[in-house]
Amino acid sequence: MRQLELFVAKNKGSPSSREEVKIEETTCRSALQRPPWDEYTLNPYRGCLHACVYGYCRMMQCFEDNPPPWGTYCHARTNMPSVLAREVKRYPPKQVMVGSVCDAWQWPEKHFGITRECLLILLKGGFPLRCLTKSDLIRRDFDVLSQYRNMVTLGVSLSTPPPLNLLWEPRASPPEERLRILTEAAQYGIPIYLSLSPLLPGLSDDVDSLSELFARIRRLPLQGLWVDLIHARSGVWRACYPLLAKRFPKLLPLWRKIFFDRGEAQRYAGKLRVRILEAAVRSGLRCRIDLKGYEVTRQCGR
Repeated sequence: MRQLELFVAKNKGSPSSREEVKIEETTCRSALQRPPWDEYTLNPYRGCLHACVYGYCRMMQCFEDNPPPWGTYCHARTNMPSVLAREVKRYPPKQVMVGSVCDAWQWPEKHFGITRECLLILLKGGFPLRCLTKSDLIRRDFDVLSQYRNMVTLGVSLSTPPPLNLLWEPRASPPEERLRILTEAAQYGIPIYLSLSPLLPGLSDDVDSLSELFARIRRLPLQGLWVDLIHARSGVWRACYPLLAKRFPKLLPLWRKIFFDRGEAQRYAGKLRVRILEAAVRSGLRCRIDLKGYEVTRQCGR
């Protein structure tokens, strides 16, 4: 632990560590999780230091006894590479989602390197990867991902434009940096996609904002655009409510309906679909767009 303490001290004052956080080493009994959908998931860390207010991954706290506040801790599963090396010999190769309930490239990964080791094990074992991150640390692994580019798709997640990101996702890499990651990954020949996860009702879901974003990404060779709704999962409303009440009180009725009225949530999804289509047409974006059960295709010209 002494080496880790020195690492944390050296990184003190960086954008990812302005507030006190707790990092612990732990172990896991399994590496690949097999959810109901047709892919594996891999989460080298428990907890996420990006501290996204809207983050649905906080629901994992229901499996912990007296967990600290979300975003203040990270448990590194240091034995995961050795566990994974055994599992890839037993499991049939299928796509692996890297980081489904954590960001696999959050800043402790600089020290531990668990994610990088796991990438190499999976790719050498014939397991295709779908990576998603909000961290510029992903650049470190461009060498591996480009070497196996036929087995990889890399996405970044966006939710809000600046300066709203400082309120809603305080320790993630800035949105502009994430867009640069996509551009640079494409230059390496790595297949890319963009995930708007989630768009925030009344804050980042209007036609003008979407059109501006789509105009900026329309020339990127995107494999697709995924749009996610705000997740009404355990702990999310409780986390979002104080920020909404303090900074955006006029949005409280809308958010409350989306969280607690299934019919209103479906109507909101339908309206959002229309706005996304309008923004795509206005900006000239032509790629597959997937919105939470809706599939919209604008393939002409691509």
